Amino acid sequence: MVKKRPRKAQGVSRNRQIHLRVSDEEYELLHHLSSDTGMTMSRLVIEAIKQMGSVEELRKEFERAPIVDKLERIRVEIWHIGHNVNQIARNTNRDMNTMSDDETSVFRSVERCRTLLSDANRILQQEAACQ
Repeated sequence: MVKKRPRKAQGVSRNRQIHLRVSDEEYELLHHLSSDTGMTMSRLVIEAIKQMGSVEELRKEFERAPIVDKLERIRVEIWHIGHNVNQIARNTNRDMNTMSDDETSVFRSVERCRTLLSDANRILQQEAACQ
């Protein structure tokens, strides 16, 4: 079967050339895909690149999703709690004594971390159930 040259698109001038090196398997894949879709290999590559742009837009949109904001706030709060616990541990190791307030603060911080991690897990499970 002789493949007809596609008509040039109106208004689009393509006067640049790109030469690609591909393996035999990659060439066969491109050849079969172009045959199956009725596109030239050049058109197939251009359309694939355009679709990649759409995928990138979807990825950026997902990164801006409310769930990401919630999880980011939880991450920051856990980081602050960890920083506070490290300061208490450093002071304890330096002075080799702690006050009951310090122990209570550490206990509350660990409990808050447990709650935040539980919240993060719940958010992720809800998001997974929606998809």
